[in-house]
Amino acid sequence: MTSTDVQQLQQKAEQILQSGIFAGSARLHSLFQYLLRCSLAGYTPKEFEVAVDGMGQNADFDVTQDSLVRVHIHKLRRKLAEVQAQQQSEHLLVLPRGEYRFLLLPATAAAGESPTATAGQANLKAEPTAVSQVVPLRPSGNWLQVPQRLLKLPNIVWLLLPWVLLVSVLSLQWFSQRETARPATALDQLLQPFAGQQAPVLLVLGDYYLFAEADAQGQVQRLVRQFDINSPLQLLQSQQTEPALAAVQFDLGLSYLPTSVAAALGRLAAALERQQIRYDIVLASAVSTSQLQHQGVIYLGQLSGLGALQTEWQQAAQLQPYGSFDELQDQTTGQLYRNATPLTPPDTLPEYGYLHRFTAQQQPRLILAGLRDDGLSALSSQLQQTAQLPATEQEPADNTQEWLFDSRTQQWLNPGDAPHK
Repeated sequence: MTSTDVQQLQQKAEQILQSGIFAGSARLHSLFQYLLRCSLAGYTPKEFEVAVDGMGQNADFDVTQDSLVRVHIHKLRRKLAEVQAQQQSEHLLVLPRGEYRFLLLPATAAAGESPTATAGQANLKAEPTAVSQVVPLRPSGNWLQVPQRLLKLPNIVWLLLPWVLLVSVLSLQWFSQRETARPATALDQLLQPFAGQQAPVLLVLGDYYLFAEADAQGQVQRLVRQFDINSPLQLLQSQQTEPALAAVQFDLGLSYLPTSVAAALGRLAAALERQQIRYDIVLASAVSTSQLQHQGVIYLGQLSGLGALQTEWQQAAQLQPYGSFDELQDQTTGQLYRNATPLTPPDTLPEYGYLHRFTAQQQPRLILAGLRDDGLSALSSQLQQTAQLPATEQEPADNTQEWLFDSRTQQWLNPGDAPHK
């Protein structure tokens, strides 16, 4: 396999991983990673090797008695066909029948390997042609007849029933009017650019990827969070740079969300529902750059977890990380904004929430973030409780605006303002 073949195979694998098709199946995710490593190395493993090395089975695994590998290979082949049918690629990553390796083939040549290519036609041919007898659902006798058990209810129940129905109707009307009359909040105001869009909004949650480190016996010793490795593909690339790591580091299909995202998501989802804005939720570690081209994007999370959104954000933001994401610098004035960390004395530095709205690729973008957890929690709560966005001296022509929210003093800061001392 040439270096060009390896590069193309890696790029196709990244597209598939970023689609998120393995989000609900750690076993398929690990199987995909194992077969990818073997394919990039030009090695085709046997079924026993796939079971033991790729799926974690014991050395006494009997491939003649257990179809575990074949079943999951079949599932993986169908998953690949489904996601690549949606991507409409010129080249397809396929698992040839009877082999445990990936091939990158032109779409026309790979059609014969696709398990879903003729599935719909086969199912249609299998449908019976005989017309089944239709059984009427209407009961025999007088279908308007009141059941005898209801007639035996006490008289008091019949007297109270109209009042119960009346109270129920009035209650529904009251709740409906109360919801309709709910005053708009600053959060509703931020969502106005997303209203009326045909495509669903991409709601990106800033997660952090975790991988495992094992001892010489293959037992997991710890889970690792490493800032320059935030996806299974980046883990694989790191192992290719240092092959010795492949023996002790492996993917578990795990990531975690900061606790502040849960509270912020609840508040944001309620506002999206009020304005009837459709949205799709996706993890930041699974977002591809192609997804950002045709959809509006709302990000919830810590500022350090933007993932594929970071390039767009840095091109539009006046505030930029200064050494780390615990400190931001105003690129116009040089002003520094330092966030509290576990190492700083209590009540000496603010916990900042960060709010930024801008346009990229002709689509609206909204960043609701915190430099750390407390900042995002305070920001989302403040936007839900207040009726208006913080005032600015003038509305920017390009609708790009950026704020910091000091959760300790409950004050808004625009870039260039003096930070709280």
